Amino acid sequence: MYRVIKRFTDLQDGNHLYIEGDIFPRKGVTASETRLQELSTAANRQGVPMIQAVEEDPDNGKTAFEVRIVEGHFDEKGLSALRNDDLSKLAQDLGLDISGCKVKADFVALLSAVDVEAGTTEDDNEEQ
Repeated sequence: MYRVIKRFTDLQDGNHLYIEGDIFPRKGVTASETRLQELSTAANRQGVPMIQAVEEDPDNGKTAFEVRIVEGHFDEKGLSALRNDDLSKLAQDLGLDISGCKVKADFVALLSAVDVEAGTTEDDNEEQ
């Protein structure tokens, strides 16, 4: 499964417009491995990755996103794969002021500037 990370019009899908956060390919459409490779790398007309692979959690059927912490900050690429609603919730959970955030890039800039530290979850503590 792939998530759109940069808005694009798919010339091989009847000029269908994909926006950030959409699932690629859309329901009822298949994409070849070659096409997936083109869009997930810079080997396409725009010269930048347009989609990112995401995993589906087999336990609940929901898509699992990974946002890594890089040098004490959230990874911008991982943040960009999230939907605006998820970015907004994350920012609010961190107690950040989101009043100036109008588009995804605003949320990503805000969240990637925050100093964060990798922590443990309750599940991690139970295993120790």
